[in-house]
Amino acid sequence: MKFLIIAKFELSEILRNYQIMLPVIILPLVVVTVVPLAGTQFGEISGFIDVYLKSAFLPIFLMIPVSLSATVCADSIAGEKERGTIEFLLSTPANILEIIAGKAIAGFIISYGVTVLSFVVYAVMGLKLGYTIDWDMWAIALLILSPPLAFFGILAMVLISFYARGVREAQQLGIFIILPMIVLLISTITRKFILNEENMTILALMFYGLNAILLSVGKGILNPEKLLTG
Repeated sequence: MKFLIIAKFELSEILRNYQIMLPVIILPLVVVTVVPLAGTQFGEISGFIDVYLKSAFLPIFLMIPVSLSATVCADSIAGEKERGTIEFLLSTPANILEIIAGKAIAGFIISYGVTVLSFVVYAVMGLKLGYTIDWDMWAIALLILSPPLAFFGILAMVLISFYARGVREAQQLGIFIILPMIVLLISTITRKFILNEENMTILALMFYGLNAILLSVGKGILNPEKLLTG
């Protein structure tokens, strides 16, 4: 159960680090409050409600668990290397898989928790502003699709961080993690892909499969020596 101890410690460290928490708070705030509020003021002129809330909002929202997971894990692993504290961490009784598991759990709690909270804010705003919320579709988005998206961001960033020399390099490489979500956004806006309940379930299965591949690859290449010298 060493990974749970690591997860608890990591979670407390993340919550105290404003450099991590600031983007974690700002991104969802802009997506679920600032942009929708601005759009409702000019919706009749620009057609914002139809374009954003009905077509683009959900795929943009689904970037939250991916991008937040990547943001948290970039500092969690690459940051340890950059600060020179990774040697101390590796000297503890926990093995490399327990260390990664603990950090991944902490990252998931933060990213998925903020994702759910963001939806709550969006739902409350919807009730106040009068736009329609498809509760069945959002249930699938939050309960079925968001978890594998969050783990995708975590696993991908773990692999990137093992080879990155620091947080900045990990973050720069992390742009590739959200490319699938950008493709999804463009496909949804252009109506080439319909983000309905069935397709979101298929996407969830695809990301679970992708996560299994990343996990399998990770088991073969993640080792303390590479973490120290990468």
